[in-house]
Amino acid sequence: MEGSCRKGPVRSATIKDVARQAGVSYATVSRVLNDTGYPVKEATRQRVLQAAEAVGYTPNLLGRYLKTQKNDDVGVLLPNLTNPVYVELLNNIEQLLTGAGYNVIFSSSGRDQRREEQILLNFLSKKVCAVILIEAEGHRALLEQFSQKGIVLAAIGSESRYPFPILRIEGNETLCGRMAADHLLGIGCRRIAYLSAPLTRGSRRRL
Repeated sequence: MEGSCRKGPVRSATIKDVARQAGVSYATVSRVLNDTGYPVKEATRQRVLQAAEAVGYTPNLLGRYLKTQKNDDVGVLLPNLTNPVYVELLNNIEQLLTGAGYNVIFSSSGRDQRREEQILLNFLSKKVCAVILIEAEGHRALLEQFSQKGIVLAAIGSESRYPFPILRIEGNETLCGRMAADHLLGIGCRRIAYLSAPLTRGSRRRL
């Protein structure tokens, strides 16, 4: 009846619906929507994307991707949100990127390698255009997948070295430590203690 509301849950569109709408196989739809790298003709790819939008199948913000052909999301991986240094750094990153028209997605790992890997896999599934790593180490094979897909990588305070392009931002901890000591000596301090977290990171050992 016209004007009535249909009761019960609304069924979400599936890959089968997209395939039926586009007139292609399920495998072709999966290759296009998951960006597997398998060669698909451009005309077929566009037909699949248009069919997905038509039936309301929208994983990974497909609707916006169809219109702009790009993703403006930037993933930021940081150790935690309790350290005011990281919070200030994240705020600065967010202000800079949002001002330039990007969206910032951030997650904290607690310096847990497994958690870091899960976060990176999540960024990969969201097809972010860039990833900023704050004091994250390793994950060479996984980060190489980002590089191969043309995703920009940047590392802040990381000691890991990679065979693929990655922007690096590093501080001079030795100079900072010297400046702090010079200041304390200049105001008359002679017994100076250095309190640190465990010396498991080079940045702490260089102070």
